[in-house]
Amino acid sequence: MSEKGIGMLLGVGTGALFGLLVAVLILKYTKTNGRIKCEYDERQAVLRGNGYRYGFFAMLICNVVYGFLEICLVGLPLTAGVAMILSVLIGLGVQIIYCIWHDCYFSLNERRPRVLIALAVIGGINLALGIYNLLDGSAMENGVLNFRCINLLCGLLFVAVFAALLMKHLGGDE
Repeated sequence: MSEKGIGMLLGVGTGALFGLLVAVLILKYTKTNGRIKCEYDERQAVLRGNGYRYGFFAMLICNVVYGFLEICLVGLPLTAGVAMILSVLIGLGVQIIYCIWHDCYFSLNERRPRVLIALAVIGGINLALGIYNLLDGSAMENGVLNFRCINLLCGLLFVAVFAALLMKHLGGDE
């Protein structure tokens, strides 16, 4: 493995560990009882299972479409890693938006305002980093999107989640 590859691996690994630590802190911060685990009632649990199923099938379809396009075309304007992360983000988006629409996104022991603040901060940081990487040209090499566009994709997922939350709230079904 080259020095650049080792450096990349160490950077991504450090970032993943830091992200995991931040996720645990956010989970504790957003709960009413200081626990990490979310608590759902039986109805929410069943509906969340449906959401996971739909998210899985969305991810599966994305991967099949990507594979088909990659086989049939000379190449797509994104790396395989970006395509895989994109399919995961689409699956997550389907699951999260399904849960929002079926009132099973927030757990019984969550403080909604704190969750929204955490989502806004994380989404805003990702969107800002993604736009920066896009504008400085590091998100694209030779016309192909690389891993530096992932922040933008994550930020766009957060925008979609906020839009779904806002539409649900304004619809008065909450």
